[in-house]
Amino acid sequence: MELEKLEEIHKTYNLFVDEESRYIFKNRLMYNLLGELEYIRNVIRTNKTAMAFLESMLNEKEPVAVWGAGIRAEKFLDFYPEMKIECFIDSYRYGQTLRDIKIIKIEDFVKTCPNTRIVILPRFSYKEIVRKIIGLGIEESRILNFAKVMEQLYEEQYFDLLDKEIDRDGIFVDGGCLDGNDSLKFFRKFSGGGCQLWEPNQEVIPEIIQKMKINNIPYELIQAGMSDRKGKATANYKANEMSAFSLGDGIEGNILLDCIDNHAEQKISMIKMDIEGFEHKGLLGAKWAIQQHKPVLAICVYHRRDDLWKIPLLIHSICSDYRFYMKHYSLFANETVLYGICHIN
Repeated sequence: MELEKLEEIHKTYNLFVDEESRYIFKNRLMYNLLGELEYIRNVIRTNKTAMAFLESMLNEKEPVAVWGAGIRAEKFLDFYPEMKIECFIDSYRYGQTLRDIKIIKIEDFVKTCPNTRIVILPRFSYKEIVRKIIGLGIEESRILNFAKVMEQLYEEQYFDLLDKEIDRDGIFVDGGCLDGNDSLKFFRKFSGGGCQLWEPNQEVIPEIIQKMKINNIPYELIQAGMSDRKGKATANYKANEMSAFSLGDGIEGNILLDCIDNHAEQKISMIKMDIEGFEHKGLLGAKWAIQQHKPVLAICVYHRRDDLWKIPLLIHSICSDYRFYMKHYSLFANETVLYGICHIN
């Protein structure tokens, strides 16, 4: 590793103000560089909710069944290779195999695996799955609810450090708002002056608008991705990065881009960014807003390997008043969040 990069990493490490953040940074760095699971497991275990579940699941001696045989199941196999899998349960893919492991229906599972525990993976339907399992006479104690723990971690994300740090008079800038749930969480927790939601995916816009109106949240919706300038991006997968997007030029781009500084007339209390590898560019496009308003920053640093140290250094170069913290909110490698906070006296 070249000397300049080592110096950047060392400088970043010293920007963190608490031991837990430094520990997360060190282990996340080693995982980014080496890809060894022990380091990201160390990161995951810094969250008490995640640690308790992880220890319970990994201490399971007997083979388990896994509900779900899609992308998350593939990820589960890669991330927890020591787990012994008896079968997958999936009503759409039953009769097939996943990495030579059979996929069956829940009805067949009840008949053939009377004592096997079930790991539930689907996040958005786990409550229905639990009801179905219990309705078939399976005791709840046999369920290892991976999806429920993931949901609990997502609910903690972005706001668990901030009870005393938020200026409640300003707005919440939600970069990569998806379904608007983070804006809803912010408004319920802090009220504030409303939410500015950024989302380039046109398919979710009606859901966002409905959620804001039903909950009487003052909002501005910007149907663009965050960057350092106006332009367009194209959704290109890059195998050598942890990001799904790269910047495209001209009319062929299918995602509109804009920058926060073009929409920073109101006082900003907090900026959140989960924008698929555009976080560095998004911060460059928010220089004036950061210097002027000094909002709390919650920035995802897992999409690109070097974001882990380059993003804290960038924020520090924009405004040296920030103190930095790091937390992780997943049982996988995603959802590592950098916090920048200018403490209110």
